[in-house]
Amino acid sequence: HISIVDSWFEKFKVYWDDYDYTSEHEVDKNLFSQRLGEFLYSPEGSKYRLKNFRFNGTFNCTGPAPEVLVSTFEYKHNALYGSKQKIGAMEDVKSVIRNLNFSEFVMPWARSYSNWETDKIIEIELYRNISMAMIVVGIMTLALIASVRTSFMVLLCVIMTLIDVGGLMHWWGLTIDTVSCIDLVLAVGLCVDYAAHIGHTFMIQIGSLNERVANTLGKIGPAVLNGGFSTFLAFVFLIRSDSHVFVTFFKIFFAVCLYGLYHGLVFLPVLLSLIGPPPYKTVERNVVNTKEREYLNCLDAGATQKCLESEYIEDKLKDSAVRETVIM
Repeated sequence: HISIVDSWFEKFKVYWDDYDYTSEHEVDKNLFSQRLGEFLYSPEGSKYRLKNFRFNGTFNCTGPAPEVLVSTFEYKHNALYGSKQKIGAMEDVKSVIRNLNFSEFVMPWARSYSNWETDKIIEIELYRNISMAMIVVGIMTLALIASVRTSFMVLLCVIMTLIDVGGLMHWWGLTIDTVSCIDLVLAVGLCVDYAAHIGHTFMIQIGSLNERVANTLGKIGPAVLNGGFSTFLAFVFLIRSDSHVFVTFFKIFFAVCLYGLYHGLVFLPVLLSLIGPPPYKTVERNVVNTKEREYLNCLDAGATQKCLESEYIEDKLKDSAVRETVIM
């Protein structure tokens, strides 16, 4: 992965080849400093003096070089395409340096390495953070809705919304970076609202599955739609921004609102109409108690035509043989 290495040390050895510097025996420290100072002021080594060394002091062309604090070698990578190639090249350089067993601190450094290091861990971080957010959302949804089946369906809507958002990100040319990762984790908490309200309202409706879904959409559907649309209005002006941060925020949250509303108002109701759970037992008991009170009130007041419009009261009247006293 390395195309060019510009090492002052190799040039230094060639420059002092006449002094047997390349021999196996150890060179005296004072002699090394004297020769290094002369080399760094020579035509071959002058380019390294300012950009590749930091000394503990100053020196001139006739004096020995001071103690070397830091020195660097320059190298260039081959043309690299994609994060996998870049990460592999960076790790290969690190491996080579580790295997050389330098006695002092040595590390490869480049401005682009900071981005490559981010690419190296960001995928794991993204999956981990989204998974943790999904676990928390699942626990809270289960605690508040109190229905395993409904909570699972709500969580399924969140997962499918995130998958659709990822697809639209790819179509829009967005990549996984720190900005998009933060937005995706935030999206988990945003898109759960659209499905959770539908699921909770469905649990407090009575009747057949289709009737409960219809009542749910009639009662909470407009509020969910208004909530999604008002959220869209809150960030719509970011579409004109030139900032990568704001443009990414707009694109991801637009997708969250779009697919969140779709799964909350279309996909989840269809799913509930097919395999939805029964309503809360407390809701059924409250409905029965309310109808019983209506039935007793009708008996006290004398059953009227208005009372007979209720199927429950009519059935109760038939069962108790009170229908004979009804005043038509």
